[in-house]
Amino acid sequence: MPNIQVQFRRGTTTQHSSFAGAEGEVTVDTDLDTLMVHTGGGAGTGVRLAKYSELSAGSPSQTWSNQTSSRAFGTTYTNNTGNTISVHARIYASGNQPAPGIALQVNTGTTGSPVWLTISYLNESLVLDDSRTIVGLIPDGIEYRVTVTNTTNINLTSWLELR
Repeated sequence: MPNIQVQFRRGTTTQHSSFAGAEGEVTVDTDLDTLMVHTGGGAGTGVRLAKYSELSAGSPSQTWSNQTSSRAFGTTYTNNTGNTISVHARIYASGNQPAPGIALQVNTGTTGSPVWLTISYLNESLVLDDSRTIVGLIPDGIEYRVTVTNTTNINLTSWLELR
């Protein structure tokens, strides 16, 4: 393996709370030993990436939950399970649809000032009977939603969450 070194900006959790990283910039939190992906929304905005140990801590007790009947495009939900959850939303094209713009988003802002960060995105033309699944991990306490820019011929066929 070649001897190439990549180094990211780093700082404590306190320093991260006052740092305004560029949108998409990755920095290292030296207190938590985690990465932060900045949203460009000002000081302290961004998404902290969980460590493997944090993801696997609750997984033995997690099960798949079918949320299809209680979920809708554009509605905001909050992960209050105490665990990071995995969201799998499947759409179906009941007719041709050029680039419906489907996004799984998390709110990285504060109450009253949401900042929606897209963590999974699909924007390809679909034809009759096409199906696609959009997937993402949602940390505990975070608001999330699935949006569609054009719902013509697009139906939500399943919404599963590993809770």
